Amino acid sequence: MNIAYDLPRNDFFTCGYSGRTSHANGFIDGLLKNNCKVSVFSGGGMKELYPAIVNPNVTEHSIAGNSQFIFLIRLFFKILSKKGSFDYLVIRYSVLGSWLSFLFRLAGIRFIYEVN
Repeated sequence: MNIAYDLPRNDFFTCGYSGRTSHANGFIDGLLKNNCKVSVFSGGGMKELYPAIVNPNVTEHSIAGNSQFIFLIRLFFKILSKKGSFDYLVIRYSVLGSWLSFLFRLAGIRFIYEVN
């Protein structure tokens, strides 16, 4: 199964180690242990923060954007461009990123929320 993992903050990994990054790392590791391929969509920095996650079954899609709003727009279009390459989209819930679910629904992308 192919899973797209949406982490809708441009600084998700670049702020350093935290509970949220450890949770994301564990979530990705769990997917890998269940034979899933994972595409991670974030502001980048995942492989630098967690080098052990480097794996042929993990693809990191780094989206640039100085402001959170620009980042979210680019994030949406990047995920939309990969539609069909994943079975499900897992969206880590955030208040600012929650409006994207409306756009994903309109685009016919199946998703679930991850609430931590």
